[in-house]
Amino acid sequence: MSGVTLAELKPIYQPKRAISFELLAVLLFTASDLMSKYLGGIYPIGEVVFFRALFGLIPPLAWALHKGGLVQNLRTRRYGLHILRCILGTLVTVLFIYSFQKLKYADCVAISFTAPLFITLMSAPILKEKVGWPRMIAIIVGFGGVLVVFPPGAILQPQFLPFLAVMLFATVCYAGAIVILRLMGRTESNMATTVYFYIFLTVVSGISCFFAWRTPESWFDIFIMVVFGLCSGVGQLLLAQALRLAPATVISPFDYSYLLWGAIFGLLFFGEVISISTLVGGVIMAASGLFILWHEAGRPLFWQAKA
Repeated sequence: MSGVTLAELKPIYQPKRAISFELLAVLLFTASDLMSKYLGGIYPIGEVVFFRALFGLIPPLAWALHKGGLVQNLRTRRYGLHILRCILGTLVTVLFIYSFQKLKYADCVAISFTAPLFITLMSAPILKEKVGWPRMIAIIVGFGGVLVVFPPGAILQPQFLPFLAVMLFATVCYAGAIVILRLMGRTESNMATTVYFYIFLTVVSGISCFFAWRTPESWFDIFIMVVFGLCSGVGQLLLAQALRLAPATVISPFDYSYLLWGAIFGLLFFGEVISISTLVGGVIMAASGLFILWHEAGRPLFWQAKA
């Protein structure tokens, strides 16, 4: 099978497929986050990141080889954007894992849901994407669903603020990385953006392991490290593909499904009962995402329908 050609890298607009890839990526990232929370409580953060990067490199490398070889699929002239994306992605990975150790998982999820707002603000000047009022309303309504689940007064406590700042900075970095991925998706293959990121992450985190290392204590921990990395690698591939198929402002509302997956995993693995506010907020977030899907599919809104 031949490699990816420049013709195949031209802008493509397939919102339904993009949203499907985004939802699956969020599921894998949620599982990865929960495993990082477990591993981060035992091992140094640099070591956790190293195993995520090392095993996360396997899926994109395997896919690149399957699609025609590394040289063909990893060729690029946009080294500056790759470096910037790698730096932002590394900051996001390290700061998220750190925040998971300092804050409740639900609080981290709630804070991270400000990302679509930052993505929307960045997409207009950087990507020159037209952000119409239907998208803005859907994103704002979705964020309102987050506030239903986690009222600001419940998390804005003095002892919480330093870690809140760290998590907010990580979220801004994440939004920047998403926008850059969308920009690179116009000329770069999914394999290139993912492989270069994981190589960078492996090298940086591997260096940190010389300063802080703890040998895995059980085969179970090793298994978690492997699955942790694989979920992350496949999720990155799916996210890159989603950003090639639709603008960031189209798929970003579906980041809100992160909360629903987190609630399900929390119930299954930690016995956390889903509250009424979580259900109500989840419905609001899902409705905002479905509104975007309906609008982007070219369906008329109810006040625009012809009699």
